[in-house]
Amino acid sequence: MLVYMPTSLYFCPRGEECSLREGDRGTLRMLRPRPARGGEGGCARGQIGELRNKIIIKHIPMAKYIKQEMPDMAGTGERKAYYRMKTERHFDATQFVKWMTRNGGIGRGDAMRVLMKASEAMAELLAMGISVDIEGFGSFRATIGVKKGKEMDTLEGDGQKRNASSLCVNGVLFRADKELVREINQRCQLERGGVRRLHRSPYTPEERRQLALRFIEREGFMHVYDYAALTKLSATTAGRELRALRDDPTSGITTRGYGTAKVYVKAKEEQR
Repeated sequence: MLVYMPTSLYFCPRGEECSLREGDRGTLRMLRPRPARGGEGGCARGQIGELRNKIIIKHIPMAKYIKQEMPDMAGTGERKAYYRMKTERHFDATQFVKWMTRNGGIGRGDAMRVLMKASEAMAELLAMGISVDIEGFGSFRATIGVKKGKEMDTLEGDGQKRNASSLCVNGVLFRADKELVREINQRCQLERGGVRRLHRSPYTPEERRQLALRFIEREGFMHVYDYAALTKLSATTAGRELRALRDDPTSGITTRGYGTAKVYVKAKEEQR
């Protein structure tokens, strides 16, 4: 993708600058790479030369879209798909500020301080039940839920009623401003990035449970990756299914240890 920027100097992710001749009525009739100093042709890497019309071509990698297979939740046997954008990499706050200030106008230190103050102010306002709407960016509001280990109560009935001590903020809902979505769409140029299919297990849920129990009987314990290899599931699905087996008192499977040392073992009779 080529973006034409009428500026004397512009940041290029690939470290390349090209010169451009401007035709009649502002149209671009000829495009040629600016030769590197002492070289023949090609883009100069990290070298700034004279640009006749002070126009630089910015090389931007095209975003890729992926055709992702959807799980058949209804059991119809129909294989549907949706499209999603492939995440090429992640930016932390430092990288984001560096990108935001690449053309000057504001220093990186000032930008970082503004970003930190905005985060602090956002936390204060959301904690007071105030939603924040930033024009051109989006709206934020806090969400609450029942604390871990507590059960949801019913609107009516004799069940236990929850009070404030049983609740906590469990997330922040962000809704992008339409102007931001429009701006992203205008800048985005997509290319095909492939197809992602679901990992389907050839075994039924009960067969997978029996495979896990036999493995634990033989080896003494089991990791998530062991279960994924046994059942032909993805690591994410295998972990989710093992957690469901652990929470089921009739499965015969429980856990031992914490964090990265956690393994799945056979439940004792008194635990079942």
